[in-house]
Amino acid sequence: LLLGTDEKKVESEAETVATQLRDASTQCQVLGPVAAPIARIQGRYRVHILVKSPSRNALHGVLDQLGEQKKARRKGVDRIIDVDPYSML
Repeated sequence: LLLGTDEKKVESEAETVATQLRDASTQCQVLGPVAAPIARIQGRYRVHILVKSPSRNALHGVLDQLGEQKKARRKGVDRIIDVDPYSML
């Protein structure tokens, strides 16, 4: 989940992250980015990216790379990584 107050920045960062995830592993399927079912909460726009993989190790490897790149993220856009989410609202 990516979220922030500037809709264009959030969408742009989501596209960048999705591309990075697709390039990081051929074992993972990346779906999205798409607007969250509740696209804005308390003035913050929300975009989902879903990553699926039959290999838990491959999934964690890709997410670890994303976590390392988090330091270089765009200012004003937060990333929330939820492995095995209970709900996607």
